[in-house]
Amino acid sequence: MTYHAIGWAWLSLLFPSMGVMFALAGSLMARSLDRPAVSVVGGRMRRLLLPFWLFGALVVGAMLLHGWGPGREEDGLAWWSRLLFWIVPLADPPANAWAFQVTGPLWCVRTYVWFVLLSPVLLPTFRQLPWASVLGFLCLAVVAQAGSSFVPETLETVATNLTELATFGACWLLGFAHRDSLVDRVGHLVSWRPVAAAVNLFNARAVTVYLWHEVALVASVLVIDAMWDVPLFEEVLPLDSVWFSFAVAWPLIAVAIVAVGWVEDLAARRRRRLWPTRDLTPLG
Repeated sequence: MTYHAIGWAWLSLLFPSMGVMFALAGSLMARSLDRPAVSVVGGRMRRLLLPFWLFGALVVGAMLLHGWGPGREEDGLAWWSRLLFWIVPLADPPANAWAFQVTGPLWCVRTYVWFVLLSPVLLPTFRQLPWASVLGFLCLAVVAQAGSSFVPETLETVATNLTELATFGACWLLGFAHRDSLVDRVGHLVSWRPVAAAVNLFNARAVTVYLWHEVALVASVLVIDAMWDVPLFEEVLPLDSVWFSFAVAWPLIAVAIVAVGWVEDLAARRRRRLWPTRDLTPLG
């Protein structure tokens, strides 16, 4: 939220949130793969895709209402076939310029899907050659970054997938290492009740917050535009501050959690909750 709202590049150096997220997901995936791989992959895909489909239905519907469609020089069949990536995001789902900001973060969803699908092969390989596997991904990331500018346009989608898989693959495997006790465990004790409630809320609604946070940031601008028409607001509120936009976005995130977050409970086979501040395990 903060990075996309403020745009400070150094935030990703201070706290590499995406790398940490993929490492945590890799550790959880390794733990789950103690069970049969087919059921684990199916469960992970269900928990991701149901919220993604709801997001896609609303965003694609809005784009179509705004006249989105194949261009004059574009093959109509090819355009419609690319909409399949709104069903299973093995590549970036198509979008128009109007929705570019809200669909930009979907690269993470795509990368996560690939890691989930590859994990039944990656995990046994890692357990045979743990540190060689991590170093291999690090080397692959360097090669992918160096060679990305020389990739033909026809292979750009494949190259983008490979670059991001290579970039975050080492993080995913470090999650495997954490699960196998190759990395020292760091314990967390959350004893203050409001903090524990916030952790449970964001844990239960992680996909919702990720998918809808850019929508909230865009909507905050629209809300503030309307507030300029109220003289009192114009006088007493810092309407032109990026921090005020950031603050307005959080109540909008709360609206998204209440309005569509319950789909995550449906996908995880949990009892549906509007504001899940207590941890609940899946029903099955």
